Amino acid sequence: MGWEPTVTYQTGADGRVISSLAESEWTPDEQGKMLALSYYDTVEKCPVCGGPKAECQDPDNEMRYTSEPPVRCFYRTAVSREQEQWRNDERRIPEALIPQIRLKE
Repeated sequence: MGWEPTVTYQTGADGRVISSLAESEWTPDEQGKMLALSYYDTVEKCPVCGGPKAECQDPDNEMRYTSEPPVRCFYRTAVSREQEQWRNDERRIPEALIPQIRLKE
């Protein structure tokens, strides 16, 4: 389905395969990117908010963060209301139900 490395075969005079060499799946550039991402994920990224530790864990920034009122997801509100009704009917087994929420025109 995805990319497949090219395999080069070396054959002997009788046509039998002597050796094979597969193309590397990771170029040095791709390896560097993945190593940098791994480093960021494990060393530089805050495990709580996902932001850079140097910013979100700096005590000097404590009072610089502000919050805004939340924004409601009305889709999730409709799903929650529907699921609440299901919980009141023990015969329906709510874990097995899939909500069908649509936006009215």
